[in-house]
Amino acid sequence: MFYFKCITDVLQFTNDNPFIDRLKIYQAYIDVWGSMLIALRQMVVMLAPDKFFGKCVFIDDEFCATRGACPIILTKTTAIPSQFAALDGVQVDGNVYVVQKVMIVTLGWLVEFYIAPLHIVEKLIKIEHQQRQKSCACTIL
Repeated sequence: MFYFKCITDVLQFTNDNPFIDRLKIYQAYIDVWGSMLIALRQMVVMLAPDKFFGKCVFIDDEFCATRGACPIILTKTTAIPSQFAALDGVQVDGNVYVVQKVMIVTLGWLVEFYIAPLHIVEKLIKIEHQQRQKSCACTIL
């Protein structure tokens, strides 16, 4: 998911897990199945944007419109407008992540790149579960 790639770029997200690196290739998330699909959903929910609002993720339609594109990701070393002052770190589910950058998005961007893909992942999990149930059914004569 593109959101997952962006938020892991914003946070100092260190993990030697090749699975995490694969999930950051957002064009390929549709090819993820089984336990990896469930893990993708868990990671994306754990790193939900609402946990970072006002900390390192900001919604500002006007700012994005003047810059021409979303998301706008600024490094903390650049001149960041004061309304986007980020924390040095955020805690999520017991893990502390160092904030490396600030991400400014529109609500529409979040719908397109977080909410809609999350619904697709949920549907894929449901389809996979239904297929597994069908393949486990047996007939006793």
